Amino acid sequence: MARVFKHEHVIELAKWSDIPVINGLSDYNHPCQAMADILTIYEHFGQFKGLKVTFIGDGNNVATSLIHICSKLGLDFTIASPKGYDLSPVVIASAQEFARNSGSKFAFLKDPIEAAKNADIIYTDTWTSMGQETESKKREFIFLPYQVNSELLSMQNLQRL
Repeated sequence: MARVFKHEHVIELAKWSDIPVINGLSDYNHPCQAMADILTIYEHFGQFKGLKVTFIGDGNNVATSLIHICSKLGLDFTIASPKGYDLSPVVIASAQEFARNSGSKFAFLKDPIEAAKNADIIYTDTWTSMGQETESKKREFIFLPYQVNSELLSMQNLQRL
């Protein structure tokens, strides 16, 4: 298992390795976290179909893995991100391709309150990922409205995991 900054390093490791290489985390995605989280969702709800997952925050590696696993397994996925912090078009295109088989639907919004409406699962991540420490102050300002807090949750009828 490799946790790396650049996704290309995982690709390079796999290219030269005689054994499988597991991506523990890269700047592109965080697949092991998504797998663990989707198992928790399944343990709680007992199904995937008909569930809406809402991600509040940066369209980063965690959001990438979450939209990919949701789109493969048939969960609907909504993300609310500030302008300039959206999921990449490449990530969205691959999720749309996966969704052709599963029937997942997507919504890409700016308003976290709107995104959280009718969500079964609300998910977030840190505002500043590894390697972005120099942006911490800027991100604190930008992401302040993108908190999963008691105010956001009070507007929902969520079951607590």
